[in-house]
Amino acid sequence: MITTTIDGQEVQAEEGQTILEVAQQSGIEIPTLCYHPLLTPYGGCRLCVVEIVAGGRPGLQTACTYPAEEGLEVLTRSPSVVEARKVVLGLLLSRTPNVEVIQDLAREYGITEPPFPTDTPDEKCILCGHCVRTCHELVKAGAINFASRGIDREIGPPFMEKTRVCIGCGACTIMCPTGAIEIVLEQEAVYKEKPLGPTSAIWVPSMQAIPNVPVIDTDACIRFRQNDRTEGEIVDACEACQMVCDADAINFDQQDEILELDVGAIIVATGFEMWDPTQLSQYSYGKSPNIITGLEFERLSNAGGTTGGEILLADGRKPER
Repeated sequence: MITTTIDGQEVQAEEGQTILEVAQQSGIEIPTLCYHPLLTPYGGCRLCVVEIVAGGRPGLQTACTYPAEEGLEVLTRSPSVVEARKVVLGLLLSRTPNVEVIQDLAREYGITEPPFPTDTPDEKCILCGHCVRTCHELVKAGAINFASRGIDREIGPPFMEKTRVCIGCGACTIMCPTGAIEIVLEQEAVYKEKPLGPTSAIWVPSMQAIPNVPVIDTDACIRFRQNDRTEGEIVDACEACQMVCDADAINFDQQDEILELDVGAIIVATGFEMWDPTQLSQYSYGKSPNIITGLEFERLSNAGGTTGGEILLADGRKPER
């Protein structure tokens, strides 16, 4: 273990951890915008700057990229750190004056108005790169990237045109800290429609599923969709669920197995006996062809039933009401 001092508090760190990771596990708050534990540290927003005063490179450093070292002394709220963050937040607020997360952070540092005028008051993108790194590192699609430089810098697909490389997974939308990305579904972007609507990548098939546990839908899972697009070539795409699962219940390397079990006996259970509705003569069940039970109605309304889920009378007509 490594002993590091943050704001006068000695904290324990493991080899390879960054100052930001150590601070977070110790309950010490350091603001971030471009950091996410599933992505490679970027240090692009500069909001997580801290001051190294002993044991390392002196001066301001980004906490998300600077490794924790033995004997390191770090200040997270020194005057120089606060001033640096105020400059960054002032620039971000000037670029995106109506983004709530930026407004909240700016107010914490005493900034209530953008210090510079803006021609794009509706801008939401802060160029943190969350979406780009998610698309490249997790999804492994590489559908978007940074383009141009300086004040013209932006994020999008090549030549800002529609691309079939995008699989429409929506991961960039989820990871965006400012809500700058909106997914608009178009028919040409739908590769395989589901008859009852889309599902998430991990879901419980039905309340009656045995065993009643979540399963991975290979049609919706980013990892399987990427492998399908590469025609057999294994793409080491998104493993986010496997990485964050504390129970180690997900293993993409696991293969199907056929298990043969030796048991002492097999009990044949025929189940319950169906109730005979003809016992209630007042309902005329069995006499009128259009009197059916709830179970029969459920089968009739099933999309896999004889009528394809359409409610029809015995003669094939639709009921009037």
